[in-house]
Amino acid sequence: MIGESAPTAFILDLSTSADLQGALSGLGIWAATTLEPAFDTPVASPVELRFQLDLPANPVAARERLAAAEACARNSEQMVMEAESRLEAFIQRAPAFLHPEQAFDLNAAAAPWPAPEADLWDALVATQDASVSFHLGSEGRAVRQEINRLAEQFIERVRPLTRPKVVVVTKVGTEALAQSSVGWNGDTVSIVSPAIGPTAGALHRRSVALALASRACWIRVTTLIAGSILKLAALFANPAGWGFIPVAVLRFVHQVLEEVQERQRAE
Repeated sequence: MIGESAPTAFILDLSTSADLQGALSGLGIWAATTLEPAFDTPVASPVELRFQLDLPANPVAARERLAAAEACARNSEQMVMEAESRLEAFIQRAPAFLHPEQAFDLNAAAAPWPAPEADLWDALVATQDASVSFHLGSEGRAVRQEINRLAEQFIERVRPLTRPKVVVVTKVGTEALAQSSVGWNGDTVSIVSPAIGPTAGALHRRSVALALASRACWIRVTTLIAGSILKLAALFANPAGWGFIPVAVLRFVHQVLEEVQERQRAE
């Protein structure tokens, strides 16, 4: 677990098999680690979120590795867009299922939910009965434990993303080429190696863009989950069950992103 008081760093790792790689992507191409300063600069502070890209010394291999990471980031954006649209559609249809007698579109009220929307519906309906334990469908205790584990991982990974400064380091082979510090307002301060040339400079600019896009993707996922929780809490207005809505929404987003990723792999 990454402590809040310790600086958090991520290193590019396209081969990582971390649990959240496929599900809550965005930062899935990054592995949490501890990094020594690449340049003669002060040790990272708790207000910094650090990314480091270790690229091969071979220029062609370096470009290919960076291009693969950029493709992963674009796929992540598509995954989040689908999760957003499906959650919004679910929230729009939910009132018709809760009160079919008031539904304007009887066909919409009668149509069955697809999966994983059906799982989310079952979980939310279960929150309405305070006299029974929350079981998220029929899968029981093992599912609750798995969802809690995912929630803990998600919170631990997302929490550092609110830090006001992103520091991005690009290394080619064993040499640190450049380091850029980017604030929330876009102010950027860079340190570059005297040996850096136009090609290496272009790699670093792409590295900075990749790191910022990864953070933006996770913040987008976080905003999606938080907004959906509030909307669903208003619809399923049993205060006794509100505490279970966040994990139900997190599970839904996890399932959708995994589903989209599997589809991308098959294409």
